[in-house]
Amino acid sequence: MSSLMWSALEKLDASVQSIQSQVEWLRAALEIDETQLSHSLAEARHNVAMLRDLIRAERPDASWSDRADLEMLIHELELAAQARRNQQRRTKLLELAAELEAGRVKHRFEARSTALNTLRVEAVKQLRTEAARSDQEKELPGPDAGEWLHWACNLQESTDGMTLTELHRDFPAVDRFCGEMEENYWVPGDRNRTATDPTVRPITSSKTVTPITQDRRGVGA
Repeated sequence: MSSLMWSALEKLDASVQSIQSQVEWLRAALEIDETQLSHSLAEARHNVAMLRDLIRAERPDASWSDRADLEMLIHELELAAQARRNQQRRTKLLELAAELEAGRVKHRFEARSTALNTLRVEAVKQLRTEAARSDQEKELPGPDAGEWLHWACNLQESTDGMTLTELHRDFPAVDRFCGEMEENYWVPGDRNRTATDPTVRPITSSKTVTPITQDRRGVGA
């Protein structure tokens, strides 16, 4: 139980268990610490309020009558939240795919342009493949599509090592493209037209290009 709601429920259970332990002492006619009992009651009320707030932030009209109803409701809300996260991740992948497909790489050497554009096409394919998955556990790091390439081209191993590791692990084709790119090679296109105009056909490539083996900050001039 790792979500905020399940975590709040766990805290509520812990505080109620503490109260129950002290009630058992009372039932046995044993002395208890009244201050501790008062603290446990206050903590339980706080946890109840926090859990209710979390639930009603997601579904203002939510209601439940017992513990079973409460757990079922939390489960439903978790599924809905996960579906929203999946859709947000999918949308970000597709928007970047459209951005990369609409633009192109322009280098003064044609062979270099061809190599980089081939890597670009591979990155687009990977983004769309990942977006088609039913489960979206991978989250593309970085800003929205319009700013993404600028952000990616300026990543540094010394300061962004963790981000680069995640990008290489989860989106290796995208990482290869960005690692070989310089921002001034990029010629942006109209990704809205690419996404909506049926006359604009997706870019495909059958060429095989030998990978370029320089670091992500340095490319041939």
